[in-house]
Amino acid sequence: MLGALAGLFLHGRENRIRNYVLFGAAATIVYDAITGLGIGTLVFKQPFLAALTGQIPFTLYHLGGNLVLSALVPPRLYRGVVDNEQVSVRRLWHVIKGHKEAIQPE
Repeated sequence: MLGALAGLFLHGRENRIRNYVLFGAAATIVYDAITGLGIGTLVFKQPFLAALTGQIPFTLYHLGGNLVLSALVPPRLYRGVVDNEQVSVRRLWHVIKGHKEAIQPE
């Protein structure tokens, strides 16, 4: 589900670090609110204030890690896969079928 939301958010946007970091920050905060606060209070009957107090430092660490990953990985992955003419579904399918002759990039 998160991948689909990322696709909707990033569709039509430039391959810029700012876009990945913005989505990563928002997704981390929403995810941690649902899992930490929601699950803690509803499933484990934890008092909301206790869940919030414990969730703040965790979310800060989680946010820091995800922001670093969002700044480093997606832009390079985009350049290595999407912008790379050597990587295509047509070429991949050709390899999977076991054809030995090379397909030239389109």
